[in-house]
Amino acid sequence: MLADIPRSWSPAVFPAEAAAARRLEKWLGNDCYNLNGMERDFRGADLTGADLVKANLDEAVLRSVVLDGADMVGARGGQVQVIPPRRPAVGTP
Repeated sequence: MLADIPRSWSPAVFPAEAAAARRLEKWLGNDCYNLNGMERDFRGADLTGADLVKANLDEAVLRSVVLDGADMVGARGGQVQVIPPRRPAVGTP
């Protein structure tokens, strides 16, 4: 059962908004808890490799959140706008 598997992932960077960071910490501390990020501002977070399959991200702000390799298949998110962070072109200093 998935709930019996300990969660070893943690974000490289937590969101700047304190309420969003607390929700993320609660989710990380409880294997049976699905991330409820509804109406939270996750800007500044690096969620590379996160398992967000059952996350509720309705009206969450994911602008400039790093989601490389994050699994979001089945995540719930009405009116979520995901704008990837700008990265320099390959070969630029």
